[in-house]
Amino acid sequence: SNFSIGGNYSASGGETTFNGTSTFSGTANLFNTRITSAATLIMGGSSILRVGGTETLEVGYTFNSSSNIPNTVNYNSTGAQSIGLNSFNNVIVSGGNTKTPLAGLTASGDVTVEVATILNGGNFTHNISGSWVNNGTFSPGTSTVQFVGSNDANITGATTFSTLQVNKSTSANTLTLNNNVSS
Repeated sequence: SNFSIGGNYSASGGETTFNGTSTFSGTANLFNTRITSAATLIMGGSSILRVGGTETLEVGYTFNSSSNIPNTVNYNSTGAQSIGLNSFNNVIVSGGNTKTPLAGLTASGDVTVEVATILNGGNFTHNISGSWVNNGTFSPGTSTVQFVGSNDANITGATTFSTLQVNKSTSANTLTLNNNVSS
């Protein structure tokens, strides 16, 4: 089954459950989300999935953000949120408060921390192929942030990293620092 939205869809409560194999397209503001065991959620090209509550990921789920790019997942609760998914094209944390990944993040695109929002790095290694945009706060903990892949990238917004590594595919790839960065 597919979850296709022609305009915008917004849920301020309840839970949206993905069963079986679903391709998500369009823009949706969901509250609580669930991907059931043995289910597959495929992000469609140019889709934007905003999660305003909790996400429940049952054992055996699959989340595919790489088949149809670009796409974006935005954790936008005004309260603290745990980030259970760990593989994205683009990921945004917004809405204020602290967003805490439960594992290392992998972004084939960009990572964006919006104003008044804190991204907690924890003790994980986060792999980013795109750019880093920090309009809020990155709390690095003991994390490692690696810039990987074959895309040139930027770091925008003053950021303190615990460990920053550049492991681009070739020496021709650049990482441009647009603001002060420390590690």
